[in-house]
Amino acid sequence: MVPVIKSPFGLGKNMSRERHRRGWVEETGKRAAKWKGHYFVYERKLDGEETRKHRAPILGLKAEMKKWEAEKRLQESSTRRQQEQRFIRRPSILSLGSGPNVIGP
Repeated sequence: MVPVIKSPFGLGKNMSRERHRRGWVEETGKRAAKWKGHYFVYERKLDGEETRKHRAPILGLKAEMKKWEAEKRLQESSTRRQQEQRFIRRPSILSLGSGPNVIGP
């Protein structure tokens, strides 16, 4: 039998977050009630570090749509945003070693 070694940091302390969550919808507005959606986007910086950014689009007036319709619209907009991010060309990082990305003469 193999002994179990527990992490000194605790379980799940350094685990990453789930990425492709559905987001959530809330009611906002004092005069005209609106549906406001919330979701997170992960963007990669040039140095390779990822940042988590919050997005909160207004989905429409509460009088014109039900909550499930607002949730559907949020799902469509966040899916479209994720698909657009896949096709954005990011500048490549050039290496100073040998190979196709050599800088100099």
